[in-house]
Amino acid sequence: NNGQCDECPENCETCEWDTDSSAVVCSTCDTEYGIISGGACAPCPGNCDECSVADSDAAPDLLTCDTCSAAYAKNEGVCAACSSNCLKCSDDEGTMECDECKTGYAVDSVTKECVSCFTNCDTCTASNGVVKCTECNDRYSLAVGGLSCISCTEAAFDNCNLCSDIDAATEKATCTACSSG
Repeated sequence: NNGQCDECPENCETCEWDTDSSAVVCSTCDTEYGIISGGACAPCPGNCDECSVADSDAAPDLLTCDTCSAAYAKNEGVCAACSSNCLKCSDDEGTMECDECKTGYAVDSVTKECVSCFTNCDTCTASNGVVKCTECNDRYSLAVGGLSCISCTEAAFDNCNLCSDIDAATEKATCTACSSG
């Protein structure tokens, strides 16, 4: 303003001088804020990262959500919580369906909810409540069919520290590293 720097309004990421209003107005707002009339930044609706004014003529100060926070998705214009252990979800005609689960969980392809992988299973898949392991934790071998993870000492032999998945033909795992000693 006339060669001098004026401070941006509160919660404003970038701003500029508006000659029409003779004031500093926001160009972009901080996360969880949106620009309303007069170039100010106002808080977005709950659980919303990015928002904007949907109808500047009818409601110049009414912010609607554009992007929801993590573990939330737009549902009928508001950000609704994803189900338990879900990182990303989406609205399917008013029902929240999980698209991505936290580590140690898998999206059930039928129910679209997160189900827990069983003990000693790193990653798994699920369909209609049936969980199958795709990769076991270290020191465990994937059983044929993926329905369990068996310790390497049981799947191969005593003192086996790391092993392959169990072979369907031999029903044994191959030891790839022994315990120290």
